[in-house]
Amino acid sequence: MVELILKKGAVPVGTGSQEYDLQALWGDVSESGERIDVTKVYYETTPAINRFFDPYSVSGQGTMNLIDEFGFGSFSPAAQFILMPIYEDMLRIQQIEFNDQFRKSAHSFNIVNNKIQIFPKPTTTYNLWFEYMVVKDFRENNTIITPNVVSDYSNIGYDFAKYSKINDVGKQWIRKYTLALAKEMLGAVREKYNTVPIPGSEVSLDGAALRAEAQSEKDALIEQLRENLNEVSKKTRMENEAAMVDQKQTIIQKVPLNIYVG
Repeated sequence: MVELILKKGAVPVGTGSQEYDLQALWGDVSESGERIDVTKVYYETTPAINRFFDPYSVSGQGTMNLIDEFGFGSFSPAAQFILMPIYEDMLRIQQIEFNDQFRKSAHSFNIVNNKIQIFPKPTTTYNLWFEYMVVKDFRENNTIITPNVVSDYSNIGYDFAKYSKINDVGKQWIRKYTLALAKEMLGAVREKYNTVPIPGSEVSLDGAALRAEAQSEKDALIEQLRENLNEVSKKTRMENEAAMVDQKQTIIQKVPLNIYVG
């Protein structure tokens, strides 16, 4: 399993400037020029709950008459309170979010090749935080090969492989083949002594049938091993990757184009 190391960085955002090169501002400075891959940008609008008017206080709302109808108006202190249903809170939050989305230039960004554009145009100075990983570190962690360990068919050496270094799939195949060999040897012994005398009669052994069954199992295991080796060959893997690329292109062609809302 590859360990993905994520780091955090920040670049200063100034008023009136919308485009920033994260590679030049952060990667070249903090990562000694190494290529970075941005995975997440912390640039979102203020949560609607932060601009949520207190749903329990009726100050400034048109529910004063409703409290009077309940007979609570003359008993209230400086502020009146009324318990509203939960869907009223949800509708109010939704109204705030829709207002930001359709009537204002909502907070969004576009990042290509580590160059980010933020919308709307900043009116204050602040730090833009983001998560990233160093491409070099990711590639090195992704291509680590533990020596003297047989993990699959592709890295089996031509020298003698220790049983303790073989993975579970290989050990299971060896167990099945060993069982077939033991069954074949037992069949040869039983076939040599085809009958065993017993008092008043004799017993026939199934040596020939046992050897035939063992040979069938051995052929099936060898055929399975041959198929597995063909599946992990370079030719088969390249054909599978080419088919995946074609399928991805077909999927992308069916994706509708984005509609930009200014």
